[in-house]
Amino acid sequence: MLEFLKNYYVFMMILLVLSYLVPKDEYKKYIQFFIGIFVVVLLLKPVLTFFTMDNPARIYEVFEPFNQQMKQLDLELKEGESIYEHFFFKGEGE
Repeated sequence: MLEFLKNYYVFMMILLVLSYLVPKDEYKKYIQFFIGIFVVVLLLKPVLTFFTMDNPARIYEVFEPFNQQMKQLDLELKEGESIYEHFFFKGEGE
């Protein structure tokens, strides 16, 4: 992620300098249009790369920590429910 941001800022600086070097104001709007397209493509690249991964194992690696955390939360919830039932429902009959 840090590499992406670094590349993004370097690319933006190059485009900024390039936009100031345009000889005529007539061309400036065309250069800004293409700069806008490059920026959109550059920002969408990580998202498109993620969704077009051919390796399903890589997707599994990305979501596995989240999956493990959800399982742990589910276990804690079930443990909490059993403690709640033990103290509030089992104690009423005694």
